[in-house]
Amino acid sequence: MTHRRSPAVDTAAASSSGASETAVARAALSDLSNRANLDDAQVAVINTAQKALAAGNAARAARLAGHLDRDVRNAIQGYTVSKGETLWQIAAKPEVYGNGYLWPLIWDANRTALSDPSRLPENLELKIRPYPTLAETAAALDYSHKHGLTGAANGS
Repeated sequence: MTHRRSPAVDTAAASSSGASETAVARAALSDLSNRANLDDAQVAVINTAQKALAAGNAARAARLAGHLDRDVRNAIQGYTVSKGETLWQIAAKPEVYGNGYLWPLIWDANRTALSDPSRLPENLELKIRPYPTLAETAAALDYSHKHGLTGAANGS
């Protein structure tokens, strides 16, 4: 015997799915709006997802924003420390953060391998999280300014 779902059940399931996709898209877009260092291509994906959501295509918006959000959250860049480099110098590099005061972001991502931010062993492999949240960025700037430590061995 075959059981068929009534059209009302199918409509309710589709409505629930649409609401879920809308929630997923909104959550991902909210998280992405709080990330720093996104490039033009990533911003274009966000804009496309926002337009899809506004047009009622929650499934497409959730897919686009969800994939980008996951990629941004999980992104890690490797960086090999050269002799004499400091966290300040590394953070200041345009390909890292472009701002030396953001060195605490690097320290935070590497605390298990780096107990003292002013002592970087040559050839140490650092993990760089390229898309910190705005809150993480603000906390790093606050820490850097309050403590006056720049990651340099002499504390300058």
